[in-house]
Amino acid sequence: MFQVNLRDSLGDAVGEVHADGRAFAEDRARALVAAAGPGMNLVLAVIGALVVAVLLAVDPTLLAKRPGNADGEPASLATMILLPVSVMALYSVMINVFLALFNLIPIPPLDGGRILICLLPPSPALALARLEPYGMMILMGLIVFDKELRVIHTITSTFANALSGTILSTALGLGAGASQ
Repeated sequence: MFQVNLRDSLGDAVGEVHADGRAFAEDRARALVAAAGPGMNLVLAVIGALVVAVLLAVDPTLLAKRPGNADGEPASLATMILLPVSVMALYSVMINVFLALFNLIPIPPLDGGRILICLLPPSPALALARLEPYGMMILMGLIVFDKELRVIHTITSTFANALSGTILSTALGLGAGASQ
């Protein structure tokens, strides 16, 4: 198995090809380390969804409530405490899913780029690694010109909504099964 080890030498990325088993193990370890950040974001999203499920099991009408009743009566103390917690947990799911997917964009300063460098053959990996000094500028360009390119929008609207919905529906399904 071939491996590209990259090191910074006077500002230039230099590739060094190894053909031993340790290189493959190092490559796999780098990919796992890079995947740990987005993986943790997904774990936090699942925890947030489970918090929402538990709070909805305690009060099934929680997310349908407003802080005050229609009659002008103040909300109960439980609603005043549980409603903000459930909303924060719901936003935690959406934010963590977005962060996980954003971090997996295959641009070298992000974890997705580091994972892709570990998975590519030596020559393309070296070419991608040489983009790393310019990666933040590329990323800023994607953010600034997103209205025209729709890269970030595609990630947030399509993948993040689908993944958030899947995580939340699974957690709420587990919560509904536990309350029966």
